[in-house]
Amino acid sequence: KKIAFGLTMFHAILLQRCNYGPLGWNQNHQFTASDLQISMRQLYHFIDKYASVPFNALKYIIGQCNYVGRVSESAD
Repeated sequence: KKIAFGLTMFHAILLQRCNYGPLGWNQNHQFTASDLQISMRQLYHFIDKYASVPFNALKYIIGQCNYVGRVSESAD
């Protein structure tokens, strides 16, 4: 439950940050509910499949693939 809460909080922070446009980023990025949905599915899949939570794998898949994969500028 704590990990799911942290994930939803992370997504909410990104959505609020998008209200400021490209301020702090080189481009304006659109994050959608589907980003959160797929991340939650991956989270529950990893929790069900492994005895201990593989935090490094989750951090890479959710952070790098789902969210940062949409960022096209190397400076962002």
